[in-house]
Amino acid sequence: MEQMRLYIMNCGNMITPEGNVLAAFNTEQLKLVIPVPAYLLVHPKQGLVLIDTGFKYEHIPDEMKMNIAWSPLLTIRAQIGRLGYK
Repeated sequence: MEQMRLYIMNCGNMITPEGNVLAAFNTEQLKLVIPVPAYLLVHPKQGLVLIDTGFKYEHIPDEMKMNIAWSPLLTIRAQIGRLGYK
């Protein structure tokens, strides 16, 4: 019997600007790097379940885009394709 699998995908990182309230709690550096994950659950009978609470890059205000570390290779569609699924 095939087992259930869970894939954790990194869809990029958000980087807090200096002086951000989150960065104030970090004594090691002024900026925090926050991963933006998504999850793909492969159920042996039910199929694929995508868990994604992220956002589209196009919907981010321009002033915030400089704080996003992102690549087209990190899109969910690209990562699922590399896993062999559509």
